[in-house]
Amino acid sequence: MPTPHARTWTARALAAVALLVASPAFAQDKAALDRSFDSVESVLWGEATGIPTYLTGDLGSATNKTAAASSFFTAHEAVFRVDAADIETQSVETDDLGLTHVRVHQTVGGVPVFGGDAALHLSRSGEVY
Repeated sequence: MPTPHARTWTARALAAVALLVASPAFAQDKAALDRSFDSVESVLWGEATGIPTYLTGDLGSATNKTAAASSFFTAHEAVFRVDAADIETQSVETDDLGLTHVRVHQTVGGVPVFGGDAALHLSRSGEVY
C-alpha cells in the first residue's frame, strides 16, 4: 500500500505532466504551418512536441542545394520551433534519378540532440518535397 507521501508525489507529478502536455507550446501549431507553406498535402505531428515530423506538399524550393537545409529551417523556424543556427548539414547526396537528399542533425550549444535527425528531399528543379 502506497504511503501518503508517495500518493502526494504521484498526484503532483501527474498534474505537472498534464499541464506540460496541455500547454500551448506543445499544441499542434496548424496556424504557423498554414502561414509558412503554400499547400501541405500530408502532415504527421509529434505526439510529445506538437511539431511536424513528416510533411508532403508544396514546401518551397531551394536554389542552392548545399544550403537548402539552412534556408529551409530559417524560413520555417515558427513551424519547427528550432533555431536554424542549430541545424548542421551532415550530407548532401544526389541519387541516380537526380533527386537530392540533405541529411541534417540538430545541436544545442554544440551538443547533439538525441533524435534530432532530419532529411530534406529536393526534386531535380530544387522543389522541396
